[in-house]
Amino acid sequence: MFPKKCFNGNFKISREVLLACNWIIEIDRAKVANRPGIYAIFSSEDGDCLYVGQSQSMRNRLRSSGTWEKAVVECDRPVLYVFEVPESELKYLECLAIGILRPKWNFTGYVRSAKYLSGQIEPDFISEADFLQIFERESCQRNRTMLALGYYGGLSASELCRLKWQDVDFECSVIRVNGRGDVARIVEIGDFLLKQLLIFSLSEHNNGRRNNESYVLLSPRSKPLVRTVAHKIVKLACQRAEISQSVSLKTLRNSHGMNLFKQGMSIQYIQKRLGVRLFKALACESWKAGKFWN
Repeated sequence: MFPKKCFNGNFKISREVLLACNWIIEIDRAKVANRPGIYAIFSSEDGDCLYVGQSQSMRNRLRSSGTWEKAVVECDRPVLYVFEVPESELKYLECLAIGILRPKWNFTGYVRSAKYLSGQIEPDFISEADFLQIFERESCQRNRTMLALGYYGGLSASELCRLKWQDVDFECSVIRVNGRGDVARIVEIGDFLLKQLLIFSLSEHNNGRRNNESYVLLSPRSKPLVRTVAHKIVKLACQRAEISQSVSLKTLRNSHGMNLFKQGMSIQYIQKRLGVRLFKALACESWKAGKFWN
């Protein structure tokens, strides 16, 4: 699908490279095969990549999505490159194609804003050093626990607010997370997060606010923490730590997945751990996983 040189972060994708890797160029959308595959829309034969997508029926998808029509309006002669793949590999290879062809894509769809064109869109990750700086500047143990659960546990905002003490197994070092649609998953936790949970658990127990049925993150009125407040806590913590990058709970979750990826974990494992079908945030980094090379 792509040559190995694409993964060093300095390789320019050209028309010749795509054709050499068995991509097919189609100027007419109607000629695209109605089979499973990855497709990429370019502004011209030698222009920039505008959009990357996947479908079990590429021609039907291009007809219904509207991305091709937008490209035609904005560019004189947009070009389609298609790559047929087995249906079972569509989602993983779409993420790979995004990472190579559109590394600065912000996943809001077909957008060519001034911010994108100026290269100001940054990958939504933070380093562990920056996270620890945020963590150390935060004095509230509840807020510290929330930050650690996001960065070292990979929990989303809604999962954080729904987490109860009965879901935390200190002996086995795991937590039971209730994700979308109340689908539960088991997440192993490391020493850093386990230690923070123990500290906060003892603090809440001494204050009479901790029992198995109670939520881990509570407001001052002993009500479950709401997502808007959780997002505000992260924003204020970053301001105190003087972190210029925009950081949210989603950033912490994305960083957790990327850290696992850099440790050699498979995409399937990361997606299962995060409770998602497709971890698109990986597309913001240069891919170096040899098993995805063709």
